[in-house]
Amino acid sequence: MPFPFFTKMSTRHVKGPREFLAAFLATISILSLTARATEPEKARLTTEQAITVRKLKELRWSPDGTRLAFTVTEPPKGTDTRSHIWIFGNSDVEPVQFTTSAKSESHPRWSPDSKRLAFLSDRQEFQQIYVMPANGGEALPLTEGKRSIKDFEWSPDGKQIAFLAPEAKTDAEEKKEKDKDDAKSVDRDDKRDHLWMIDVESRKTKQLLGSPWNFSELQWLPDKEQLAVTATDHPESDQETNRIFLVDTADGKMQSLAAPRGPFEGLRVSSDKTQISYVGARVDGPAPHDLFAQSLSGGAPRNLSSAPLDRPVEAYEWQTDGKLLALTGDGFRSKFYVIDGTAHAEPLHAPPVYISSFALSSSGLLAFVGENMHRPPELFIWDLKSSQPRSVSHFNQALAQLPLAQPEFLRYRTFDGRQIEAALLRPPGAEAGTKLPTIFLIHGGPTGNWSDEYEPWCFARQEQRLAQSSQQFFSSTADQQGTGLTNTNLGPNFSLTLAMPCCAPTFADQPGTATTSWCSTVATGAEQISKT
Repeated sequence: MPFPFFTKMSTRHVKGPREFLAAFLATISILSLTARATEPEKARLTTEQAITVRKLKELRWSPDGTRLAFTVTEPPKGTDTRSHIWIFGNSDVEPVQFTTSAKSESHPRWSPDSKRLAFLSDRQEFQQIYVMPANGGEALPLTEGKRSIKDFEWSPDGKQIAFLAPEAKTDAEEKKEKDKDDAKSVDRDDKRDHLWMIDVESRKTKQLLGSPWNFSELQWLPDKEQLAVTATDHPESDQETNRIFLVDTADGKMQSLAAPRGPFEGLRVSSDKTQISYVGARVDGPAPHDLFAQSLSGGAPRNLSSAPLDRPVEAYEWQTDGKLLALTGDGFRSKFYVIDGTAHAEPLHAPPVYISSFALSSSGLLAFVGENMHRPPELFIWDLKSSQPRSVSHFNQALAQLPLAQPEFLRYRTFDGRQIEAALLRPPGAEAGTKLPTIFLIHGGPTGNWSDEYEPWCFARQEQRLAQSSQQFFSSTADQQGTGLTNTNLGPNFSLTLAMPCCAPTFADQPGTATTSWCSTVATGAEQISKT
């Protein structure tokens, strides 16, 4: 099986050849054996320990700004990996566990009055919406049926919930499944996610829109009986066909609002209720990159991030003052910017960590999950008005005690002047100036880059294990020239170059643009590492 390179920004795999996998695994085995034979035994991270890391995700502040809900993925038990919801209150010292079922919970969503918390759980055979009092108690199922709910949102008055789910399984589909008949016609047999409404009090459900539509995102428009949705009537197409619509909740009438070019995600409604926003592609991909805003009354979308900061926007939220707080990639790490409607961006001086998730409260408290290659993820709270971020959790305290190689970050210019960022992992205790075997791990994209995150997957753990006996050189990207960055943190033309085979001739997507190649970048990196 080809070796998958998991990237931070995308669920896509950038696959390498079988020969690379065989050679790489052979190198791991040799160096690991050498390390054990020549070094005294000491505490080090094992594969068994690595998979016990607990991941924190889906941060959501209550509307009144007093409590934060989030999910924690527990260490696997057998073949099962489960997640549960935890709560952190402003007056709490540490988070407390909110759900404790034998199954999983995800997608925490506060009611508008902050008195109830809804979430998804597979406590039944299919994933359903449950509602639970915010102060604890019994979780009651709101939906039922032979289908799993994919996403949902409370209405502004808290009386209804809009959700996305496919049609329930038919008797014929259940018989086919029971008979283990797994033949499937691609596209024709795919179950599309439709748009539904449920009354929270009566639990009466109605379908707003069904076939041929497939819905992927939804947001309520405040003080209106309308939804902003992302949908397509041609999900089978190889082209990007998703568009943004306004949907009347009374009769399901659709009004086309925007048709962004290329992929987009992160649909939001502004705090002043006049705009929608999303992260979209500048041209047509290959992945969402820039922050766009558009009036709900129509008009052309405005790119708010390309000119002032030109970095991939990984997440964002609207502030109460009408500005946007955006989390962007910046080389191996992350950076926050406050962006206004005139596309002016001001950086926030966040700590030097990789931030995988964040949420902003109505009172100005910023919660985020911070981590590094050598430090596992924990929850941080940051009062933007005064204090510095503080860690408020110890989910991975046991792993944090294990000594791991701390990366050194280097920046150098490749042959055409572009700036490249790389991380160097030296063996613990290595003396300065010592010549060591060096392994180059080059991640070129085109839609991903190395990041300073604590990754429990076996490949990332081998990075740390190899660092016991050799030094590792990770070449990533961090162009500072404003050439138009993709998720590789380099310009679009460089992104296309990186998609070419290593050592291929240099390539430019447009006449007059700078050109480069993997091999030239690696060669320059090798020259740089020889000087360290």
